[in-house]
Amino acid sequence: MCQLNLIGVPNLLGLDLAESELTLTEGDARTVQTLISAVANATLAPYTNYTNFTTTFDSLDGVVDGLLPKEAFRVPLNSSRLSRVKRLLSWTGEKMRVEDDEALHFFDPVISGAVFDYEYKLAVSGEHTLFNKELINRFVNPNKEVVSSHPSHTPQFTASATSATSFALFPQTHTTYLRLTSTGIAASIAPAIIETYELDSEVGAVKVPMNVGQEVWDFIKVTDSRQNDTRTGNVRYLKRNVQVPGRGGQLVFDMDIRFGKSAILPSPILVGTSGGGVGRVGGGDTNIANLIEAVTSITFAIFNLDSTQTGIIEFLNAQIEDAYFRRLTVTDALEIPHE
Repeated sequence: MCQLNLIGVPNLLGLDLAESELTLTEGDARTVQTLISAVANATLAPYTNYTNFTTTFDSLDGVVDGLLPKEAFRVPLNSSRLSRVKRLLSWTGEKMRVEDDEALHFFDPVISGAVFDYEYKLAVSGEHTLFNKELINRFVNPNKEVVSSHPSHTPQFTASATSATSFALFPQTHTTYLRLTSTGIAASIAPAIIETYELDSEVGAVKVPMNVGQEVWDFIKVTDSRQNDTRTGNVRYLKRNVQVPGRGGQLVFDMDIRFGKSAILPSPILVGTSGGGVGRVGGGDTNIANLIEAVTSITFAIFNLDSTQTGIIEFLNAQIEDAYFRRLTVTDALEIPHE
């Protein structure tokens, strides 16, 4: 058996490591949008020896083009381009995907309403059908985001936002310090971060016939009329499958969709099924393929975890050699070695 794994633009960005350190200053006037383009276009100092990937901003959320990260944005030595783009996006409501023009597209996705990119319904003529589904509601944590100036900054600005349902059940607060220029920009950042928490907390999976137009971050609706059950959400995981049957069978084309930043392993309803048929228990070809997929997913997850740990260790080592503090207060004793 030969298994080929594809590598895309985000994977390549993850392989490109910073050749030097960079910390922005208080006077830096670049927006998040400008910095994302500089990282992807290989014009930011630590990444100038890498490939230029085109960036296209299809829509703006008011934060990506309004926030000036200043010294809150840093490029540690050996940090990947992908990690820096994700860091910049973490303060905004913008999402990223690669489209058929091979460019990195950034946009503020639709996350609610009655207009969907695609709808999937069970056995309804003229609609995209579904074979199986798993729909779960999940608690959002954190469910309150406070965006504030650092205590050492002057002037001070702050704003907050909540995920109302989860906050009413069990309040959990996270605080982000940034160098803010107004209460208005803080009031834009806080709900954008809450939106990310909510999207990450979605849980659900569906297996449907192949839809070549489906893309990640599309806003879709799944309806099961048998159980009077519906779910709307944004596509976070998309896997297209082609099964080659034995002699005399027909090719099967289907697709797995998952919501939320959930487990790395396939959902139970996506394992051992295809085209509405149940996989054989006890080592059938479908089960073997799913096992291989699960092992591959775990391998990639371990690799990503190792990369994250390496980045944390490198950051801590950098602080030992060269640490910067906005304000240092000593209440007991401070020892400074001298020759």
